[in-house]
Amino acid sequence: MVILHFVHGLYGINNGLDRYIQTFKNVINANHFFICPKGENKTNCNDNVFEIESFFEIEKIIDEVKPNFYLCHWTGPESLKNKNDIIWNGQNFISFSGLNLAELYANIDTNPYGYIYAVLDEKKRTDKNIRNILVTHTEYKLPPPISTRFYDEIVHVSNKCLNNNKELDVTQRVIYPCLSDEIIKNLPKISFGSKLKIGWLGRLNKYDSIYYDFIKTEYGNRKDLEFYFAGEYEDHIENDRPENFFFLGNQKANIFLNSIDVFLYPTSIDSFSLALLEAMSKGLCCISSNVVSELASLCDSIVFTDTKTLKINLDIIIENKIFRAVIGSNSQKRVKELFSSDNFLKNWNKILLQPHFITFK
Repeated sequence: MVILHFVHGLYGINNGLDRYIQTFKNVINANHFFICPKGENKTNCNDNVFEIESFFEIEKIIDEVKPNFYLCHWTGPESLKNKNDIIWNGQNFISFSGLNLAELYANIDTNPYGYIYAVLDEKKRTDKNIRNILVTHTEYKLPPPISTRFYDEIVHVSNKCLNNNKELDVTQRVIYPCLSDEIIKNLPKISFGSKLKIGWLGRLNKYDSIYYDFIKTEYGNRKDLEFYFAGEYEDHIENDRPENFFFLGNQKANIFLNSIDVFLYPTSIDSFSLALLEAMSKGLCCISSNVVSELASLCDSIVFTDTKTLKINLDIIIENKIFRAVIGSNSQKRVKELFSSDNFLKNWNKILLQPHFITFK
């Protein structure tokens, strides 16, 4: 089986899409290839990655790798350089993000729809027996004409994503992500000092500044607490940094999560957080915003809705070691039950092993 993935970029160890794709590769037994715009592969891995400058390159790649499936990974309008509306006349695609059809074919400024338009001449795809799957990693609504015309099925990473798009006239299902074996395996706890270590993992600029500023005001410079931030962040965030705030840059999730005591995730936009899932798998007591309440509630983790409930819950967590241990243990158990690689494989096989979609040569 050959799967050709369309992504807007590959960015490294703390990017949720990268971690999803890496786990997908490890669990799904297939030959995996990737297409992304030139210059958007920021990783050290070039194996099976095609960086393209023009849509005209895509058909040559398809002829070379002979895929059975396209998997187009949608991460929302943040991955588009131009957020203009798609223009559709009811039957045919006219333009996308300000580009007319001719410009679109010669331009690589859009993702991921643009890639798919270029390759999804429906007759060619049917003749080659290629099935096209859209994987949504965000709760943003999808443009109906695009979703229903070009995709055989849409796979969402959460019910939140599905619910925002359930009116679309196309087959849809939810397949929760799973965790890689590297994340699940138990590493020795890294312990240094007696202070309680609270950490979050991911791009700091995506977090609601209200929560960050609130935490800095309420807990900055407390002698019994240390806050660690692992991931990309905007330079100005370090301005006026309290003495107990530490910015580490990109870190391997497995190592970072084994070095903290509490995981804090005050995100303002997300659909399903791999960072939160990974933290719960380590038995950490986790507290997150209600943006990811679907995952948190499935795993009996703690959710806050505003700064008031954040402070109430975080104060309890800080002061009560037994409470932290119970919450962490319960969440870890639920993660192992619900988000195993076996469940992930079983659910994806319902799509990938449908024999009438695959012709092995």
